[in-house]
Amino acid sequence: MAPMLQVRDLTVRFGRRQQLAVEGLDLDLDRGARVGLIGESGSGKSVTALAIMGLLPENAHVTGSIRLEGTELVGRSDRHLTRLRGDALGMVFQEPMTALDPTMKAGRQVAEVYRLHGRGGAKGHAREAVIGELAAMGLGEPERVADSYPHQLSGGQRQRVLMAMALANRPNLVICDEPTTALDVTVQARVLQTLRRRLDVVDDAQQTGAACLFISHDLAVVASMCDHLLVMRNGRVVERGSLHQVISGPRHPYTRGLMATSRLDLASPGSRLPTIEEGA
Repeated sequence: MAPMLQVRDLTVRFGRRQQLAVEGLDLDLDRGARVGLIGESGSGKSVTALAIMGLLPENAHVTGSIRLEGTELVGRSDRHLTRLRGDALGMVFQEPMTALDPTMKAGRQVAEVYRLHGRGGAKGHAREAVIGELAAMGLGEPERVADSYPHQLSGGQRQRVLMAMALANRPNLVICDEPTTALDVTVQARVLQTLRRRLDVVDDAQQTGAACLFISHDLAVVASMCDHLLVMRNGRVVERGSLHQVISGPRHPYTRGLMATSRLDLASPGSRLPTIEEGA
């Protein structure tokens, strides 16, 4: 059986100078799989996510193939991709204050996801569905949250609203792009726990939860969410494998550097901190 998401030789360049951002990326994602994409800032992680979602700016030049459920997405019209986004595809962005509309109450923004895809029913039923989704995200007082504007909510609450929007229509694939970076450690742990629980909700037709592509520079966070890892460096995947394989026996020098720098808490006082070599 073919993977649910199949990416082949994805290359993304920007502008008239064709600045390279992602080169020759291959990625398979089966139903219910949890794959982490890690690497430093500028490695191409977010560009990969936006390419899959069809959200790259107009000056982006995309080649290669992105197939979702056998349907080619590269070159498709924005109208076609809009039908997929929020339905078959969901995305949780890094900064909710940027992703959320500051002029619209949180509940209405979740309700819009239902409305755009012909779900939610009558107004009263839609509100009931929104309240239920916000409560499922672990939000206390979901009615108050629904009636609040984004600036009236905490960072953790806003991120859960984004998660509710991404998962409202039970998409087959959810892409999470650094979803907890702006949160403190305690809130981060609670949000990740909620996300894991919601991803595991079984689709009656497929008997699997949603697949997830989880993007982060934080190895510990990715390790808590994913079964497989891809490591990106300068727009290319330099290592891939199961979580255990990559963590316990990294083969690429860059991956070994990432492992070392993620264990700074183990460094002895006064010792030299590990660094990643420029040519790795």
